[in-house]
Amino acid sequence: MYQACPPTGKGGTYNITTGGFGHIYGPYEDMGIADYPIYYNTEYSGYAQDIGSVRVADIMNGAMIPHALQMQVPCAGNPEYPSGVWPAQAGISTDQDCSTNPNVVDAPYYGMRVKLNLTDAQINALRYNNKPLSPYETSILLTLEHYGAFVSDTGTGGADPNTGYIVGDMEFIRESGLSYTQVGLTDPWITLAKKYNVPVTSGGTDLNEYLIPVDAVQYQSRNLTDYLVVVDPCVTWGTC
Repeated sequence: MYQACPPTGKGGTYNITTGGFGHIYGPYEDMGIADYPIYYNTEYSGYAQDIGSVRVADIMNGAMIPHALQMQVPCAGNPEYPSGVWPAQAGISTDQDCSTNPNVVDAPYYGMRVKLNLTDAQINALRYNNKPLSPYETSILLTLEHYGAFVSDTGTGGADPNTGYIVGDMEFIRESGLSYTQVGLTDPWITLAKKYNVPVTSGGTDLNEYLIPVDAVQYQSRNLTDYLVVVDPCVTWGTC
């Protein structure tokens, strides 16, 4: 549900701007492909929003998450061309396209799968400021190596005030702290942030920045975004 109003606790009408729904079992529980186009709207690609999300419980001990992640980017491919491949919904355009930015040669598209082209040993050997990576960073990197991440939506950036081009960073979908605070529990992201001295803002945490060590953070003088590679769609199809 997008732009949902706070629950009153007293019942009645619940207002949202838009939303989507899908199966909770079977082959279409995690995608909004053309067979079920009405399911799209949770993510622009058609993915159900909770699929592939990062949970605090998954990354506390540094273990690999046993599934691919869902990734948002600032902008996607030119809508004059097919902007989505399976398992994204077929035939969609993009509400945030990169075509106005001449610096973008090959824009990402919905359904694009990327992986981190490093080995377990290389990831475990990474150091930042001469210290090992935190467990949550290692967990994300190992997951990106083994399962990768799918581009599911845009909107993580904004227009550059000088050029008007859409710019920004990649972000992963993560479970909301509201799932906990709305029922009186502590936001686990705040707990994780405090444990690793990550800045906490009035609106939550900056963990989306620190949760993604491939996002322009230098490790051993290497930008890990240089090690992201695009996976051929036939791999997801299982045909190659």
